[in-house]
Amino acid sequence: PTKLTKEEREAWNIPACISNWKNTRGYTIPLDKRLAADGRGLKDHSINSNFATLSESLYEAERQARQEVRMRAQVQKKLVLQEKERREEELRQLANQARRERGGALDAVVGQASDASSDDDSDDGRRDDNSIDKVPQEESEDDIAARQRERLRMERKRQREKELRLENNMEAKKKRLEEERDVSEKIALGVHTGTGGLQGDVDSRLYNKDGGMDSGFGAEDDYNMYSKPLFNQQAASSSSIYRPSRGENELTADDQYDKLVKGSTSKFAPDKGFAGAEGGMDMTAGPRTAPVQFEKERK
Repeated sequence: PTKLTKEEREAWNIPACISNWKNTRGYTIPLDKRLAADGRGLKDHSINSNFATLSESLYEAERQARQEVRMRAQVQKKLVLQEKERREEELRQLANQARRERGGALDAVVGQASDASSDDDSDDGRRDDNSIDKVPQEESEDDIAARQRERLRMERKRQREKELRLENNMEAKKKRLEEERDVSEKIALGVHTGTGGLQGDVDSRLYNKDGGMDSGFGAEDDYNMYSKPLFNQQAASSSSIYRPSRGENELTADDQYDKLVKGSTSKFAPDKGFAGAEGGMDMTAGPRTAPVQFEKERK
């Protein structure tokens, strides 16, 4: 067979399959080659016309909904304005009616005064007009004064509550500081004896004291650890707890030993003898010089 030329080998060359899931040999495949091998460019894509219809329908529905919301807001605003105007008209009518009633009462008073003194009609008329104008002004001034008094009362109440809260917080803080104080501080302050009080987070009595090792506590060669008695209140009773009797102090060691050997002391003497032994139950026979002897029972 004849040898293939380079052109023939290139013509008969079959490229390897390009997989979208596996790349066992680790080939670096260009992106355009991978897309060309996918074959998606060979297909004809067609877009359905219903997509455009759906988009147009959604746009029209949104525009219509926005228009309805805008119209509803305008109607509500008009209703609120009408209600406000109606209430203002009612208040205006009530004010006019009250003004007319007040004016009628004052006119009646003026008429009675004019019948009593016809010479001062013009002066009475001016006085009545001034009184008509001053009544609402006096009422408004009273209202203003009442509001000011109420405001001052509320401010004083808030100030008192604030002071009470601060006082309670300070008391709680002092109590907590007293409970959490170290034992050495309590001893240094003398809290266990009920002396002194607290003055803030740090008690000044712990500092600048005239006592301690560096302020005349005592000489270095002095041994004053037990300079005070242990029990001050029981000094009289504790001094006589282990005090020996008077007679024991007069005897020497040899005399005490001879006394114990002879059994003359009552410390180890029995208070009752053995039944059937020499002397029997009688302990007044004197000291025993021999061991105890028992009698054998005879049948």
